[in-house]
Amino acid sequence: MSKALGNDRAVRTAGGDVPPPDPALLRGVLDATGEGVVICDERLRYVWANPAACRLMGVALEDIVGRCFLMSFPERAHAAMVEAYQAQMEGRTGTFTGTLLRPDGTEVDITWSNSVFQHGGARYGAAVFRDVTRLTAVTRAASELARVAETAPGGGELLDVLRCLAESGRTNTRALTVSLDLVDDDQVIRRGGRAGAPAGFAEAQTEVSAAGGRIPFLDVWYAGRAVVLADARTRLREDARFLPLCDVLDAALDWQTAVYIAIGYRGNVLGGLAAYFPAGIPTPTDQELAYLTTLADHAALATEHARLRKASERAASLEERARLARELHDSVSQALFSMTLHARAADKNLARLEAGEPADALLPKVHADVGALRELTATALAEMRALIFELRPDAVAEQGLVAALSHQAAALGRRSGVPVTVTGPQERLRVDARTEEHAYRIALEAVNNALKHAAASHVRVAVTDLGDAVDLVVTDDGQGFDPTAAYDGHLGLRTMRERACSIGAALDLHTAPGLGTTVRLTLTEATPPQKEGSSA
Repeated sequence: MSKALGNDRAVRTAGGDVPPPDPALLRGVLDATGEGVVICDERLRYVWANPAACRLMGVALEDIVGRCFLMSFPERAHAAMVEAYQAQMEGRTGTFTGTLLRPDGTEVDITWSNSVFQHGGARYGAAVFRDVTRLTAVTRAASELARVAETAPGGGELLDVLRCLAESGRTNTRALTVSLDLVDDDQVIRRGGRAGAPAGFAEAQTEVSAAGGRIPFLDVWYAGRAVVLADARTRLREDARFLPLCDVLDAALDWQTAVYIAIGYRGNVLGGLAAYFPAGIPTPTDQELAYLTTLADHAALATEHARLRKASERAASLEERARLARELHDSVSQALFSMTLHARAADKNLARLEAGEPADALLPKVHADVGALRELTATALAEMRALIFELRPDAVAEQGLVAALSHQAAALGRRSGVPVTVTGPQERLRVDARTEEHAYRIALEAVNNALKHAAASHVRVAVTDLGDAVDLVVTDDGQGFDPTAAYDGHLGLRTMRERACSIGAALDLHTAPGLGTTVRLTLTEATPPQKEGSSA
């Protein structure tokens, strides 16, 4: 085959004829390259392989020459490899990805390009390939990270997001443990998400930072880079304040190297990522370091998102209080004022009776005022109960979304004179308490908007359990409006959208002048409600 590797004809150039290269020179280049090169005959048998190919395949050259190349691929790929080789021999070549199977059962992801040539009247197929296992792993890890990161804008609890990120870091690097910790204003670690952390790790982190131990990722942040301590196991023990953390790590892990990366957002240190690697690994790979850095970046975004969500919820709570105050003024306060007027009228008429005025003229007025007082008292009592129900933080959690909406719909219908009907399953929905509470508030806001601004004759609320989602629809037959223009209730709609965003739900509004309004809330990926006393 050595002649096949060379060119036995001189090449004419501007500088004269150049003699053909020595086949030994070309063979030396192929032997020295880091990419695998193999040659096979028409019967799918190995004819030759360079050292890099043998190294990647985990074989010796003498063990494969004359054997079918399918031995180097998983059985699941055999049919496709035969088809690809037949196309190659017909001149249809290209670049491909696949998986090598080593004799020890391990698999290696490769990318290769192929070609076909003739020698001595026979056709041969050649392939040049390289190991892309680590690149493939990083790509898969990035996809996993993207999936994990989706939990943050979906309204996931911050510590759950941090735990998912930490677990992703531990899965996709060689780190024994990964932690993403947040610091309070006093620079003390009191909460975070961790994966692979030994017992007592969190408490040790808090103890070290509370004692004034210099948190490594603070230095990292101000230095503007990640820090890799190849001798962290020794260096941390030089500071007595770090002994609690060292003791916990040493008792459970055979570790050596530490990586510290700041979790920061817009110039502020929010916390940091710490990853501890096994003894014998003096430094992580560039891919591992890049992956951990990306994790820290995602943690920063998740932390900032959680802060904004809390601020939004506080603003929504204030707006909710203002709405309840208006309801109190418009309903109960007005009823109490009317009760006062009727009570005064009845009192005056009773005084006139006591003064001897004719009873036949005064008694009907007293009865009318007392009857009005009785009706107003009942109405005010119902209104107060409804408002108290809204103010109770556990009301929806106790009754469930459909029951709570039905309770409020009855009160709102009595107050407004417009029928408000609620339909939905009687069993509890498979959503957590926080999601259910926000869905309840969104539905009430939509109903109140319809009653106040739509001039509707009927408002309907429909809750449907779709299995993997919950659909909540509020519809009115009112006058509708142009959603692109300024309109009454636009602040309430903004609050509804903010609530929906905070729980990862989709909120859609359909309306037009004269066509009524439909507000649809879709809660995706419904989960069973947590049982009392359960923990994540």
